[in-house]
Amino acid sequence: MQIPEPLKCMELLETSPFADDRIVRHCVRVARTADKICSLLDQTPSRLNVDLVNAGALLHDIARKQPNHAVRGGKILEDLGFPEVADIVAVHMDLTSDSDGPVTESEIVYFADKLTVNDGFCLDVEERFNKKLIRFSADPEAVQAIGHRLETFCIIRAKLSRILKQDIMVVLNDLSVETR
Repeated sequence: MQIPEPLKCMELLETSPFADDRIVRHCVRVARTADKICSLLDQTPSRLNVDLVNAGALLHDIARKQPNHAVRGGKILEDLGFPEVADIVAVHMDLTSDSDGPVTESEIVYFADKLTVNDGFCLDVEERFNKKLIRFSADPEAVQAIGHRLETFCIIRAKLSRILKQDIMVVLNDLSVETR
């Protein structure tokens, strides 16, 4: 398995013609949030490849300024020889989650990304998605995609909460207060 080291991830992201400073800050924040989640899960039987989560989080928006950026970012990383990271990046916008399966690296990156607005932390994800539903209400395809993304977020939230035996959002809120 080829996983780029964090410095290599930052180099790839910072030199990407499809990612600016704002996007780089966002990716770093997503990686920090994903790392917090992995740290919480480290105390449970869940087995995640934390290096893979970190690389996926840092590089998830490597092609952000392109249409269909998730798939394009996955292709870039596949071409660079990082197929496992490419798989995470390619699905970070439209992931389908199995409520009964184990938590995956892709789910951690997806979840952390939805909790991150620009380079800030957003715990009211439902409100964020509801605002998008209102904004795109005239576009049935967009409404369907937004609804699917919210449903996936909720499935992952339930899985993480079940594993931790408490609501992941409460735990993350406590952590965000501690790190302010």
